[in-house]
This record gives sequence, C-alpha cells and structure tokens, in this order.
Amino acid sequence: MSTMKSAQTVYYGPSSTTYPSAGSVSKGEAITALWTESTWCYIEYSVTGSSNKKRGYVPTNTINLTESVSAPSSSNPGTRYIQKVCSTYFGPGTSGYAVADAMYYAMEVKYMGVKDSTNQYAFIEYSSNGTNKKRAWIYANNLAIGNPAPPPTGFKTFKEGAYIPTGYPLAGAYVSQGWNDKHTNNKGHLGYDLTGITYAKPLFAGKVVKINTELNESSWNGKYVCIEHTVNGVTFYTAYCHLASVLVEENKEVNLDTNLGKVGNTTATGSSMGTHLHVCVFTGGMASPSGYCSDLSGLFHPKTCEEVSTSFISEAKGYYYGPDINKYPRCGSRCFYDPYGVVSSNAKVIEKYHP
Repeated sequence: MSTMKSAQTVYYGPSSTTYPSAGSVSKGEAITALWTESTWCYIEYSVTGSSNKKRGYVPTNTINLTESVSAPSSSNPGTRYIQKVCSTYFGPGTSGYAVADAMYYAMEVKYMGVKDSTNQYAFIEYSSNGTNKKRAWIYANNLAIGNPAPPPTGFKTFKEGAYIPTGYPLAGAYVSQGWNDKHTNNKGHLGYDLTGITYAKPLFAGKVVKINTELNESSWNGKYVCIEHTVNGVTFYTAYCHLASVLVEENKEVNLDTNLGKVGNTTATGSSMGTHLHVCVFTGGMASPSGYCSDLSGLFHPKTCEEVSTSFISEAKGYYYGPDINKYPRCGSRCFYDPYGVVSSNAKVIEKYHP
C-alpha cells in the first residue's frame, strides 16, 4: 500500500489532456499502485462515501511508492467490437467497482492486451463522446475480433404471450401485455407488462432521477423508479412501475445488473392488480409515467400503432404517442416508444422518429 504525496486528479488514461478526469485522491490517501506507463502510474483507490473502488492514472512522482511496480505484460492487443449492450467498470469486476460507461452493440474499442488474473475482464480504451478517450474494464466475453453483424433494420418488438429472449434485458420475462399492438388488452398501452421475474432491472445503464415509495399519487403506477439514459447522443427515460419495494436511491448510477426493486402489484391506492412490472420508455423530460394514453373522457387511445400506420416503423406517427396534449392529455409533453424497439436499435428509433 502506497500513499499520495499531494492531492491529485485521477485520469482515465496516462495523460491529463487526452483523457478526462475519473476522480481525485487527497494528500496522504492510501492507494494501491498497480503499474507504471512512462511517467504515469495506474492506481486503485477508494471512492469517498461509497464502498466501491476505482482505478485510474496519476503522475508517478506524486506517489510515495512502497511497492515495486512496472508495466503490465500485454498479449494480442488490437481492435475489438462490443457484442452486446453492457457496461464498463473502473476495475475488473461488477462487485466492488463503480460503473464507468454504457457500451453499445458493434461499438469499436481497443483491447490493451491486459486481462485480470482470472482472465474474465479485459482492459480496453474507447471514446465515449468522439473526443476524449477512456480506459476501463469490460467482461471479456463481450468483446470479439470481428465486427459483428450490423444492427437489424428497424427494431425488435415482442407481443403478448412472448418471452423476452436471452441477450435482452429482463430476459425470461413473460409478456402479459405488449406495446400498443393489436393483441394488447387496452389500446394505448404505453409499455410492456412483464411477469415471471423477481426483480426489475434497467434496460440501459443510467442514473436514477426519480423514485416513488408512497402510495398517495393520483396515477396507478404505485412504487416506481425512473432512470435517465443517454445512448448514441439521445437522452431518454425509462420507468419501472408497480414495484413491491424500491432498492435504489435518486442520483445513483445503475447498470444492467442493478436490482431496482422487487416486482409487485402496488398502485396509488394499494395492491389491487396482479403482480407484474410495467416498463416504459419516453422522451420529453423526467416525470411520473403514464400507463395508457387517453382523452379527457378517460377513453383509451382509439387506435393501436399498427392501425394508425400501414407500415409500423416507416412513419413516425405510427411509432410514438405525443405531444398533442389536447388530443392525448395523459401523454403530456412526452413521447412514448416501444421499450424493446429502443433496446434493439440502441435508441436509433428515438433519434429517427422523435418529432
């Protein structure tokens, strides 16, 4: 264990200009020096106010080194491609290390040729915004040398009676009511109702921006969690409703493995519906989500998505509901999208069909 000679900014890579800040360490703070690269040292340090740890780079001459460190051995570095939607971490594992970024299907990264001692996690470099580079750890099985097939044209959606397949968030869940298709129980259903799962988990990595644990609202959402995401430059929100319990806090980062809460049957006035998870995706700002889009008299939307567009994804009006509050007031100023259409296209359908 070494200590810091002075307070320092920690960077995602061995440069203060090419790589953004990943945190900071204070004078006298205990850190672990892992390896050196030129005049920089890769360290592990504790995150203040959290049980998590991070790894990053500081100048070597700012450390009171008590251990011998050298450059890590490297094997077969080079370009790799992300095979599925996943997260990177500040260290080699999902337990004990903070989430660094969300990664998307077919994203190009650079494998640095370094893995952890178990060979389960790989050290990669990537650009999260097209300018700055970052280095972080990723589950090695999510990388491939060859570029995967391009994302499918359009999107993947699931109807009532389907099961969410392996490789998608909330895999194994049964669709008891789908995104406003011709099979749905009520026209205007603005999400998925999922059963057969114990915990709600995010569709994408993001930040919790709103939770409700009280059953005193005028909506039928009960206990719920709302998360903000930015994917491919598109900012949107997902909500997870009717929870039996909420297991996260506002302003906390979450990833695909985070248990947001236990699936339940809560509503505004108590438990009065079958156990299920209502999942919805929308743009236009964080809010208490709507389950259905109805008019002033409380009637459900008169047509399904398939009925208002001859081609389900070729016309924007056939994909989302919003923002005409005179016609569909429960939608407010938000536009709702098929959750698994957004997942399977990495939010490209929002980018394409947002008004």
